[in-house]
Amino acid sequence: MFCFPLTNWTTMRGASSVTTITQSESQWLDLTGFEDIITWLEVKNLTAGGGTGVTLQYQTGPTKDEALFAGTAAAFALTTGVTVTKALMSAASVPLARWLRWQLGSGAATSSWDATFRIWVAANIGPHPLRPQVTAPPLRPNGKSCNGDCQKGGSPPIAGMTVAQRVAQRQQMQQQQQQLQRQNARQVTTPTTGHVLNALKYRGPTPN
Repeated sequence: MFCFPLTNWTTMRGASSVTTITQSESQWLDLTGFEDIITWLEVKNLTAGGGTGVTLQYQTGPTKDEALFAGTAAAFALTTGVTVTKALMSAASVPLARWLRWQLGSGAATSSWDATFRIWVAANIGPHPLRPQVTAPPLRPNGKSCNGDCQKGGSPPIAGMTVAQRVAQRQQMQQQQQQLQRQNARQVTTPTTGHVLNALKYRGPTPN
């Protein structure tokens, strides 16, 4: 999961004639490549303005065209405290598209209404059942495939490795290779005593 702030602490206030307040376009989250989201909404202060209450809805759209935005779920009434909401691709009424934003509703307020809140989003890349799953072939501890030489006395294959294990193994092999290269470099560049004496012979006599 990757975490992003959809909005930091902010106070939105509207007159009784204002029925909705939509998040500024510059603050919309670009969630290209993600499919599941979990939101943490924290509300500190709330003024209903004589109406039924202030509501919030998470909306998503494939582009920034207003007509293409739809709610990932129905709008819900704000309450002070923390509210966690899930919008999973397998269960959301409208799955996550590219852009994510919020929209406040006045709840038929008869006077000024406001809300002070912040929202954090945790987004998940996958996996998805339709995404092809690649099974890695069996590997030996040295990272090479068996290729039939296990029957000839080679090392037996180990179980398929995860991506994290493959990365750790590759880093370890690279570190070992770099260590060998440094050792070889020191052996080549370090002159022997014979080299030093030969170099002194060709310097000629030392002037008085």
